[in-house]
Amino acid sequence: MTKTRPFTFVAACIFLAMAVVHVYRIAAGFDIIVGATPVPMSISWIALVITALFAVMLFRESRS
Repeated sequence: MTKTRPFTFVAACIFLAMAVVHVYRIAAGFDIIVGATPVPMSISWIALVITALFAVMLFRESRS
C-alpha cells in the first residue's frame, strides 16, 4: 500500500524551485553580491547539482 507523504512532496517542490532559480542565474548571468563579496558562478553550478539531486531523491521518496 502506498503511503501519502505530503511534507516530502512539498520539500521536493521547494528544492526543485531552488534548482530552477540556479538555472536562471546561470542562464542570465547576473551577479549576486553578499555584503561586499561577489558570489562566484561556480557556487550556482554546485548548488544546482545538489538541489536537483535532493529534489529527485525526495520526489522518489514521496511516491514510495
